[in-house]
Amino acid sequence: RLVRETLRDDLRLATRLRRLTDDYDIDRNAFTNKAVDPARLIFGNAEYVKDGLLPIVELMGETVWFDRGRELVEDLVALAPVETRFGKIPSDGAEVNGDMLQNLCRYHAATGDPKFREMAFRIADAYFLDALPKCNDLPCHHWDFAAGKPKQDLLSLCDHGNEIVFGLSEAVVLAHATDKERAPKYIAAMKRLVDKLLAQSGAFSIG
Repeated sequence: RLVRETLRDDLRLATRLRRLTDDYDIDRNAFTNKAVDPARLIFGNAEYVKDGLLPIVELMGETVWFDRGRELVEDLVALAPVETRFGKIPSDGAEVNGDMLQNLCRYHAATGDPKFREMAFRIADAYFLDALPKCNDLPCHHWDFAAGKPKQDLLSLCDHGNEIVFGLSEAVVLAHATDKERAPKYIAAMKRLVDKLLAQSGAFSIG
């Protein structure tokens, strides 16, 4: 009961942009940040779904937690601001895009909603077919999709840096199951990525 009340309070107090939640200071009865920052909200809500809601959903199934996650993913798709040659995606950052790939692939598997599949492939195309071939087959932390070059040419396989690797692997599974034309391209790119990580793992931070 208390946990459900927390969810109701989140909806009542912390909803900020569309249905996205923002940091809320209960003691001050106000948002922690005065300004609405869409990039910050996209980052926080992508992680809220992936780390906070999906584990509950995978344990309990289609409950209020499932519904809350789905509406957040829907709004994250609708608000995607970063232009690529494949269409708009949620971020230029590997962590957010990795979180979103995991969210999108799992919610597509659960609902069959085509917009989740479309966005997942849009993100995966932007990495597998554009960013990775230009960046030694590896995803850097931040990529300038307009200029076709890294903003931050670092890959750290820590808790935050590895999300894009897991996300892309789920996109491979989604393509294998639903898009036989994309699947071979994704599999080949994923194999190059993993081979490069295995060969160069000593050069990265893994901790």
